[in-house]
Amino acid sequence: MKTTLLSFALFFSTILFSQNKPYDDVAAIKEVIQEAYVDGIFNEGYMRSIELSFSEHFESIGLLENDETIVETYQDWVDLVKKRTNEGYYPVPPSEHVTVKYLHVEVSRTVANVKLEFLVGGVPKYIDFLALYKFSGGWKIVNRTYHAIDEADRKKTKN
Repeated sequence: MKTTLLSFALFFSTILFSQNKPYDDVAAIKEVIQEAYVDGIFNEGYMRSIELSFSEHFESIGLLENDETIVETYQDWVDLVKKRTNEGYYPVPPSEHVTVKYLHVEVSRTVANVKLEFLVGGVPKYIDFLALYKFSGGWKIVNRTYHAIDEADRKKTKN
C-alpha cells in the first residue's frame, strides 16, 4: 500500500514540476533543426515541418572552390523535397541517412546561431552554420552557410 501511494505521489509530482519548467530555447531549436532540416529536407520529406520551421525568406549560401557562391532559396528547397517525394526518394536508405552533431548553440533573446557537423551515413560531410529567429509562433530557420569537410578537417577532428 505504501509503495503504491509513493508511486502515485512521484508520478503526480513529476507531472506538476514538468509543467512548470521554463521554456528551453536550446531544446526547441534542436527540435526544429531535427524535424524540419534533418528529417524534413534530407531524411523523410516532411513538408509540414518544413513549412512550419523555415522562414519563407530562408537562403542557403555555399562557397564553391572557384570563389563563386551557390544560393538556394526556401522555394528551391520546397521544390526539391516535392520532386524527391514524387520520385520515391524518401525515406532515405541507411547509407544516406543524415544526422547532425551540435558543435555550438548560442541564443540571444530572439536570435540563435548553431554550428553543427552534418553527417551522411555516419560520415562527416559539412560544417553548417544555421541562423534562426524566434517568431511569435516559435523558432524558424532563416539562413544556412556551410563548407564541405575535407581530409584536413577530418585529421583535425581526430586529434
